[in-house]
Amino acid sequence: MDDCEGQVSATLLGIEQVQHPSVHLSFGLDVTKGHVAPNALFQTDQGKIVNLHTKGAEMAIRELLAQYRIERAIVHWYSGGRPALRELIAHGCYFTIGVEIMHADKIRTIAGLVPLDRLLTETDNPGGWAWFSGGEDGAGEPGMPALVEDVITALAAVRDTTPDAMRRTVHANWLRLLAGDPHLRDVYARLHDDPDTPDDL
Repeated sequence: MDDCEGQVSATLLGIEQVQHPSVHLSFGLDVTKGHVAPNALFQTDQGKIVNLHTKGAEMAIRELLAQYRIERAIVHWYSGGRPALRELIAHGCYFTIGVEIMHADKIRTIAGLVPLDRLLTETDNPGGWAWFSGGEDGAGEPGMPALVEDVITALAAVRDTTPDAMRRTVHANWLRLLAGDPHLRDVYARLHDDPDTPDDL
């Protein structure tokens, strides 16, 4: 594996360009030549949610989550094997499902294996959809936020439920993940005040 293929990164839930101490954390893992070396930020207990890019280092990341007692983690666009998936589920991770669910049987299988209460949705825009819609050169239309509705519909079909029910499930999952987080009170409040919020949350 070369250096590019061996680089794994993770960011806090949110947009990486946002410079706010309560909503941004990033770290990297160098997995070249079978060695895993976490960036110093990974070892800092800030009590924040981390969003993990795990491709190629799924089991190593599972071990690091346990080692550094990171309890709230989102796995972005998981496409690894079942053993690591089971381990990450057992650790309590949430998993985002994106536009690839509309194109790949493997992602649909993963979406069927993740517990309902750990499913989240994303679009990975603008690049994710451009990659899938653009053929081999990946120069398709840039993705727009509305694509998340297509993801919800595809995910609902995989889980044999309705888009409305799946939308409510994902909404409830976000609320559960954010509940009690002092860094994200404003985000939680906006989600909780949404008219689609289940009555018991």
